Amino acid sequence: MSVVPLDSAEGKITANSISDKNGNILLPKGVTLTEALITALTNRGVTEIEIEQKNHQLVDSETVELINGYMGHFKSPKMVEFRQCLVQYFQSN
Repeated sequence: MSVVPLDSAEGKITANSISDKNGNILLPKGVTLTEALITALTNRGVTEIEIEQKNHQLVDSETVELINGYMGHFKSPKMVEFRQCLVQYFQSN
């Protein structure tokens, strides 16, 4: 694992869950970072990220359920959009 600036992490895999300043989980462990995810995380104040050194990915229905469980209670338009982006990403893989 290594810590890298978020703006250089496209295509990398998250080594741990990513949380905002309030401890809300924004992204689970094992996600491959896309440009859209990086933009959404940047908008939430994330500047660096711990990434996996191996190239593997967690993509399954449990991950989508985790996203909805962690983020389903947020009602702000930005958080709803962020959650939808995450779910769409996982459902397309």
